Amino acid sequence: MDLKDELVLKAATGFGGGVGGRGALCGIISGSVMVIGLKHGRGREDDMSVAINAYLRCSQLLDWFKQEFGSEMCSNLTGGVDFRDPEQLAKFYATGHEKCIEMAGKTAVKLAELLE
Repeated sequence: MDLKDELVLKAATGFGGGVGGRGALCGIISGSVMVIGLKHGRGREDDMSVAINAYLRCSQLLDWFKQEFGSEMCSNLTGGVDFRDPEQLAKFYATGHEKCIEMAGKTAVKLAELLE
């Protein structure tokens, strides 16, 4: 997929901290779902079987993620950090974001399998 890193990072910014820092769906999942869509998503001229294929891959990802990490929710995964609070955000990046990096790495491996 010939995408520019800077553009992808900008597009994904709002997923951080569980969508807008609210602790909702983990941004790792949101970004992974976008990648599945880019590779296997439905275009305007495609029939719904293409969408169903993408839905199944996304569903497999969510099932795996919940089994692997215990939740899909950022607030559960990070111990309830409020990413909208600058002090909590700074503390998290100083002491706790290694868990997110590890989860992102493991999810990237799973995502590669699902993209085949």
